[in-house]
Amino acid sequence: MMRYLINILILLLLVGCKKDTTYTGEVVEEEPFDPVIIKPMPILLNMGDNAGGVEYNNTKGFGGFNQFTSDTPLDTVVWQNSIFHVYSFSKNENADYSVKWSDEQDSANRMCLVDGTMNTENPSIGGKPVRLNMSDWSTLDWLDNSFVYYNLHDYKAAYDFFLYYLDDIKNTDNIIHREKDRVYVDVDVDGTRDFMGAKAEVTERQMAIVDKSKYSEELLESCFSTFSANYMINPNFVLKHYLTKIRFEIYPGGNLENKDKSECYGIILDSIYATTKINGKMIVATKDTVACPLGIDFSESRSSRVILKNKYLDAERNIVDSLSYGKPVYREGDEMFSSPYDRLGVKLDGCFFLAPQESYRFDMRISGLTDRETESGTAGGYTPSGTETMTEKVNLTITPEDGSSMFEAGKAYVVRLAVFGGVEIGVDVDVEPWGKGGEIVIDPDI
Repeated sequence: MMRYLINILILLLLVGCKKDTTYTGEVVEEEPFDPVIIKPMPILLNMGDNAGGVEYNNTKGFGGFNQFTSDTPLDTVVWQNSIFHVYSFSKNENADYSVKWSDEQDSANRMCLVDGTMNTENPSIGGKPVRLNMSDWSTLDWLDNSFVYYNLHDYKAAYDFFLYYLDDIKNTDNIIHREKDRVYVDVDVDGTRDFMGAKAEVTERQMAIVDKSKYSEELLESCFSTFSANYMINPNFVLKHYLTKIRFEIYPGGNLENKDKSECYGIILDSIYATTKINGKMIVATKDTVACPLGIDFSESRSSRVILKNKYLDAERNIVDSLSYGKPVYREGDEMFSSPYDRLGVKLDGCFFLAPQESYRFDMRISGLTDRETESGTAGGYTPSGTETMTEKVNLTITPEDGSSMFEAGKAYVVRLAVFGGVEIGVDVDVEPWGKGGEIVIDPDI
């Protein structure tokens, strides 16, 4: 009898200790998604900074391509033609980048989540192709219009995402090399191609979502995954340039004492060659971005000359090129300026994309005419109507003098040339927005 009394007493105590679930009128904030009922999520990709834009402009093998503004018909055509490629590999330290999505041993996507072997047409060991959505200028759409999902077997399995851009080089298997810890592509520099790449990182906006979550620690560890995608945290890429951009401006010189404008009259700068390293290994995916950073390795490269070209649209809206021409033009009041670079210069069409180097050598051809020349209607070139009286070759070498040891990748430089007639040319170099850097001034004496 005593045992039954004790059991009844214990039962009463347990009932008295039960949690009070009475509604008190307070609003209870809950997570947007419960990990227990997590949903399969497609991979959504974006390109740009936190504000939705991209802080670069460039010229490519297909032609000039600027910020996401579609300011000119050429910009629109180039962006429509631009194909990017995506890799995604497990963040696990044992991940093997040589394992393909299509490999039988990786049927659960433990190693490779995204690559070109997923394609039903034209499968490739390269990255899976994507294209910029031309309606929002931010979203990247799969080229085959497919839906690609995060790991469906393990919703917290986290993956690194990589995006790369080869310009007009075909993303064929013979130039792609997949190793355990990295993937690289053989690339050739021709002066017009712009190579870029990026690894997706968690943005400030996404970090705000993580910080507010009661699952913040595991959410951060699982970026990017089915779990993080349920919180609308998806890969975002900010592309970086892997080459150095060089463009040119021409300024009229002249005998300032005699106010003689004839010294550079009839002078045309009709070609510019640059000597650059032309072949390298472009690292497009890597497990350790410190030991093996994204970018182009030119350590085994040979050097050659490339020529400055201008890209434009023909009558059928095809992207074509021509050699870039230019000439100095005097304007009213130019003689008032003691420095030629204070006058209004002429911007040469086109620009170089060169391997980062300690110095660059430029070889130029200067032509002189007896009569005035007339501008041609295409490509910004000049068609001489007079008789050519002389053709001279001029070369100059520029090096940075701002404390930098070399011209750096991701930075843009403008080379300003003052033409005094004959083969006398002054040069001044500045850094302009395309990357960070200070002013560089080169001794104008050749």
